[in-house]
Amino acid sequence: KMSVYFVMMHADTRGAAETCLLAQPALLLEAPVVILDCDLYVYSSTLNRVLRSMALKGKASSEKEALGQEAKGSSRLSSSHSISSDLVEGLRGALVFFNSRAPRYSYAVVEPIEGLDLSDPTGKITAGGRVTKTAEKVPISNCSLIGAYTFATAGWFVAAAKALIEQPLNPTSGLKEYYISLLYNFLLDPAFKPEGFESLTTTSESTTAATYVLAVPKEQYSTFGTPDELKSYEEGKESYALE
Repeated sequence: KMSVYFVMMHADTRGAAETCLLAQPALLLEAPVVILDCDLYVYSSTLNRVLRSMALKGKASSEKEALGQEAKGSSRLSSSHSISSDLVEGLRGALVFFNSRAPRYSYAVVEPIEGLDLSDPTGKITAGGRVTKTAEKVPISNCSLIGAYTFATAGWFVAAAKALIEQPLNPTSGLKEYYISLLYNFLLDPAFKPEGFESLTTTSESTTAATYVLAVPKEQYSTFGTPDELKSYEEGKESYALE
């Protein structure tokens, strides 16, 4: 069975991060969380395996051992049901992207991870890897983020969101509203020690593991947030902008 918990908004917020924080009472801080935009469809088998590994992390040691054995011997994430337990250590989040330079989207700078194949099965999209920076409405790379934001634990999301909204909005500096994509810049900082969430660095990740955020290429993606996008989708065309 699946339980659905509705959180009602009683006033406008200053951005998606603040909106999603309204759900904090319904979140399990040690469990993974995915924030998905309501106007898109996305599929990535690699992201599915990352999510499964995040969900398994923290369970009984026997389950952890089984997870490690399952992925052993393969450097390609999409060839197993989950990813190596060693790779999960230090993983604070995951993103999925397509190639574009349109200024309407959020972006990530992505670097390859040595020994790990995160290439697009179709060969049409830039290979995935480790995120070094994210930005909103600024094409800092050709890796445009799809609105499917994954956090290794809800606690990391809450901590980063609270840190972001402590910063005053400043349109001249680029902070026009509190975007979800900007939360990952906090997670990328190994020194980020969120007040009140100290357990995140002791029970949710190894104290010796490098902290990182993973970015993987999409396999299927459609967006229908505007009438033109919906029309393109219904006609079987690409409904997202490339530039």
